[in-house]
Amino acid sequence: MSYHPNSSAFSDSDLQEELLEALLESEEAYPWNPLDPEVDAYFDELESQFDLVDSSDEAFNQQADDFFSTLHQHWTRFDPQPPSYLQTNIS
Repeated sequence: MSYHPNSSAFSDSDLQEELLEALLESEEAYPWNPLDPEVDAYFDELESQFDLVDSSDEAFNQQADDFFSTLHQHWTRFDPQPPSYLQTNIS
């Protein structure tokens, strides 16, 4: 794929080539038949990549509380009024 430094976008042919490459990948991206017995192995492999199973409910709840507390602190500082340069006087 070629990128043109003076252009802010890829050409249509570049995008079509990238799409074709993605469609022709040999590796199966998703087990499309969820009733297939081999699908369980696929999802077990995906789930093994996440560490949430090993953490306790207490630790998870504490992390969630910390996250929402921080989110609340940021949200209360939000000013829903538009900046003065966007406000106009309508008379």
